[in-house]
Amino acid sequence: MARYTDTAHPDTTDTAEARHVLEQATQLRLRRPLTAAERERALTRAWDQRIADALDHADEFGLAEYLAAGPELLNDWENAWEAGHPRAAALIAAAVDCRRAGLTRPLPRTLLESLHERYLARRGGNRLGPEPLEEAWAWAMHPRRATTALIRPSTDPDSEPAAVEVFDYLVDATQQDATPGNCVPERTLTTALTQGDATEAGQIGAIAYDYGHYELAARAFERAHALISADLGPEHPSVLTYRSNRVVILGELGRFEEAETEARAVLELRTRALGPEHLDTLASRSILASALYGCGEYAQADTAGRAALEAFTRILGADHVDTLTTHSLLAATLREQGRLEEAKAEYAKVLDARTRVQGADHPHTLASRYGLGTTLEFLGQYLEAEAELRVALQGLARALGPEHPRTVIARGLLANALKGLGRLEEAEAEMRAALDVQTRLLGPEHPNVLQSHTNLAILLRRLERYGEAEAEARIALEGRTRVLGTAHPETAISREILASVLRYQGRDDEADRVVG
Repeated sequence: MARYTDTAHPDTTDTAEARHVLEQATQLRLRRPLTAAERERALTRAWDQRIADALDHADEFGLAEYLAAGPELLNDWENAWEAGHPRAAALIAAAVDCRRAGLTRPLPRTLLESLHERYLARRGGNRLGPEPLEEAWAWAMHPRRATTALIRPSTDPDSEPAAVEVFDYLVDATQQDATPGNCVPERTLTTALTQGDATEAGQIGAIAYDYGHYELAARAFERAHALISADLGPEHPSVLTYRSNRVVILGELGRFEEAETEARAVLELRTRALGPEHLDTLASRSILASALYGCGEYAQADTAGRAALEAFTRILGADHVDTLTTHSLLAATLREQGRLEEAKAEYAKVLDARTRVQGADHPHTLASRYGLGTTLEFLGQYLEAEAELRVALQGLARALGPEHPRTVIARGLLANALKGLGRLEEAEAEMRAALDVQTRLLGPEHPNVLQSHTNLAILLRRLERYGEAEAEARIALEGRTRVLGTAHPETAISREILASVLRYQGRDDEADRVVG
């Protein structure tokens, strides 16, 4: 309305006619912030995600402006890549991903400038004819659709000079359309971590964990723990949460002994501060059971896991997510103890519950499916195992991407089932592909990588390619001895496999020395 009634603007035929109409009209002025009554009425429609998102930002932008301007500004950003403002679009993309990474405070312009070149390069770089930097900032920060800009200067008095904020609708829209192909780049997460406070570092750690960037997740939780413990002390519940999160990551990294030591320490502190049946204490007991499982202490893991499972079931119910996580661990410990029929039954229960509670395509449900598939393979039920593992692999590839560590685990497990079915060439191709990706993602001495070398050695032995089998078996044994120790059950398995390959070659004396 101001465009037509402001007398500072020169008249045209259109504006003169519009001004005449508006002068005769009754004007109702609506404030952008909602009254308490208006907010209550809007909340009755919050089942619509668009309204729910708008309400989250109504005090800052206004409900109507967020809903009306949002789609148009999103369109402006998307068009900018090919419409003469690609550098501005890249700056906005960097700002959006910093928000998605967990940075909630105003963003320094220098941070976005350091990140945006990679976003620009991914879309074509110089081929797009990027505009000068200052021109890009001017376009991105130009108010459009009333008072809303794609990026605007921060109004936070505590923010550093020249800090900016991105229009939250762009963040929400991008996150809602997120797929494994457009997750926040690891470099953005790493750079954001240097800027974050304890809460933001914890959020970055959680996102990195979901993406399978375990080393980055460990660094993020270490930073969060260090920052918050300096303020709250080492035994504060929030401090212990970050420490506990790091224990989970240590397990993913295969650092099982360190994970066990940390898990015991956190469990002791939580038991003393919160009591033995506080949910955080029970979570620590479950995490300790997982660390013991990684260390090959299956009987101890079984005992700790059962205690946590009983309490979780009693307090939260059998179908609660925390209960199901512990239940799944119990199934794994049963399998590793050779109690295969029991493990199969427990995995089937967990899979059924997770399908009902979390959905068939949830990564946790799919992990239970490949747990069941592995147990079926151990039982020699290879056709059933292949079916379960193929569904798990396809689902994880869709949900997490083809190169997420959990997807690659499923690929290796499927290869084992193919080996059991006698489809040896197909199994070898899958094993080698999984091994290549795992080595790149996790490093050559991660326990999962060493397991893949073990599986490949067994397959090559069956193919009577004994020289290649021996090489793979030695890699697995030497790595497991260094990483897991000589007493770990998997190290003992590697000794037996290498010895068997040597015996197939008539080298019985060497085989005897290996098993000692």
